[in-house]
Amino acid sequence: RPAARPARAPRLDYGPYAALVIANSEYPAMDEVPGAVEEARRLAAVMRGKYGFDARLLENATRYQILSALNELREDLTEKHNLLIFYVGHSEVDADGQRSWWQPVDAQPDSRVNWISTRVLSDHLDLIPAKHVLVVADAGFSGVLTRSSIPKLPVGMSAEKRAELVRSMLDRRARLVLAAAPAAAEGPRPSAFVDAFLAVLEGNQQVLEASGLYREICERLEGRTAIPEFAPIRWARSDGGSDFFFVPRPPRS
Repeated sequence: RPAARPARAPRLDYGPYAALVIANSEYPAMDEVPGAVEEARRLAAVMRGKYGFDARLLENATRYQILSALNELREDLTEKHNLLIFYVGHSEVDADGQRSWWQPVDAQPDSRVNWISTRVLSDHLDLIPAKHVLVVADAGFSGVLTRSSIPKLPVGMSAEKRAELVRSMLDRRARLVLAAAPAAAEGPRPSAFVDAFLAVLEGNQQVLEASGLYREICERLEGRTAIPEFAPIRWARSDGGSDFFFVPRPPRS
């Protein structure tokens, strides 16, 4: 089990939080993705209840519905926002790993007409004004930069030093992706990746950066499935030294 994190939560203005949660399960022309909707509903409930997200849930969405939702985020969000986009459903990754697509429920297995390339997704993310964006995908997602450009908050630093470092990260633009390895994304259900992701967030009691979330997920998945990917998105502008923060609501008295 992952080691307990230090109980230090910088009191900073993290801004408002929004989420677009997409769950594709019922495909007329492809195999069903069992449990996808249930996973997404569980995630949306955690985001709303524990972390105060304004979360929109899209179930069994077409290409048009997904792209329309992204366009609405571009119109509705501000530079102060943090945005989480979650996707579970079919995807396709080229053999060389350089290109990938999400497959909406109106996708045909032998035609890419209704597929959504991660390059197109990245273009949308670049235009959405939210300062910090994290894509979490139980699906393939190509087009990422090296993990080395993700900062790590050292363990054991003082509360004041941690607050100073987090404040500097909040001023920088982030476009990050946390995605299951392609083989794991198309593997058996329920998804070990999604289960680990939700377990960490449900058990978390303090401000948690996405890089720390990633490390805890990897610890939970060690020996069970392929390690997920976590990195900046290549085609969406992202400042170096930034991150995405999950801020739990204070417990009710």
